[in-house]
Amino acid sequence: MSLIFLLIFLMSCSKESNGLKDAFTDRTITIDEHLGQGTVIGKVKESLEGNYVFSIAEQNPNGAIEVNAATGELYVADEELFDFEVYPELTTTIHVANTEGSTSVTITVQLEDIDDMVFFLEASRQAYLEAADGDWILITEQEYNQLANRIAGVVKSGTDDTQYVLEGTTRYELFEATCGNYNSHTIPENHRLFAFKYFATEEDVEGVNVKISLADVAPAYVSLPTVLPLHGSGNQFFVLKGGSDPAIRELRLGMYAAKGGLLVTDAQLDSQVLLARGNKEVLDEFPPQENAVVRYQGLSTEIIQWD
Repeated sequence: MSLIFLLIFLMSCSKESNGLKDAFTDRTITIDEHLGQGTVIGKVKESLEGNYVFSIAEQNPNGAIEVNAATGELYVADEELFDFEVYPELTTTIHVANTEGSTSVTITVQLEDIDDMVFFLEASRQAYLEAADGDWILITEQEYNQLANRIAGVVKSGTDDTQYVLEGTTRYELFEATCGNYNSHTIPENHRLFAFKYFATEEDVEGVNVKISLADVAPAYVSLPTVLPLHGSGNQFFVLKGGSDPAIRELRLGMYAAKGGLLVTDAQLDSQVLLARGNKEVLDEFPPQENAVVRYQGLSTEIIQWD
């Protein structure tokens, strides 16, 4: 019986009893999400007596963490994987070796959730912080693209990126018009709209309403409570603080502009534009414009990533 106890004891101490000067133990590191590429997040062991070679044996998700082979310093290898909404916890097993022996140690990285919207907005961050929930804030193109690429679970509605930049036949006469793109780029059920862009054809534009359809197949739209802030011509970008209420079913995105938006027609487009004169709830000007889109786009997600 004593021999069995001795074997169990030796097995339980195997990580430390392998000829290495240092004792290596599994550890947990807690850090904020969204750390930049190359950011140091810790070490396999803070203080070392011997010289070792460190290497990644396995990790989940793959490619998230790298280790300095000589020092055991750990750093961010892929910043997009350090996203609490996607991977709240990351793990990596490090192989440690020198001429005296080898062992392995598991590092668990636990991510702290932060306000993603505040993090990804830079030039517009202060305006966002000072705004009230439900307010639209004018942001930069770079910030809009950051949100589109880095907010988890994003779906683009109204147009996709290819449709948005089409340069087919254009019409600029959408003055005092409510419009809705009727295509496959809808807002999924339970998604919250949080950003919007469109191409304005006039200067000093105000009173623009972002609209949501009342049902997928109905030409009836309701405005979100707050209008877009005063803005100029060209591509304009906005974020909605707090996001919209969740879509109760698959819905379509529309808009009203007192000054012109940009309607593009292209024979290859499998899309219609429903129209109404003025700021209307029912888009009843028939027939719809065939093979066309109005140049606007919304971003939505099912996951709340803001305070």
